[in-house]
Amino acid sequence: MGIKEREGERKVAAVRFQKESEEFQMLQDYWKLMQEYWEPENNDIYWEKLIAAANIFYKTYQTPFSKALAVALVEEADRKCRNKEGEDENG
Repeated sequence: MGIKEREGERKVAAVRFQKESEEFQMLQDYWKLMQEYWEPENNDIYWEKLIAAANIFYKTYQTPFSKALAVALVEEADRKCRNKEGEDENG
């Protein structure tokens, strides 16, 4: 299900990536990374694996977009871990 259009908004051209395209593969690989590392763990092994996987992802595609995605995933895991730690201390 897509995002609903608001009344009066201009339509934006949608893009369908070809299955053989690098963009399609990159987004599939990113989705797999997200599934594997979405729930952060507060231990060195988790963080070492996440950072190594994010680096491999970036080095595979070597684009500004793949770098931004890799950084965003690590930052989101960090944010979630810090929030969870705060809840544990306050809860």
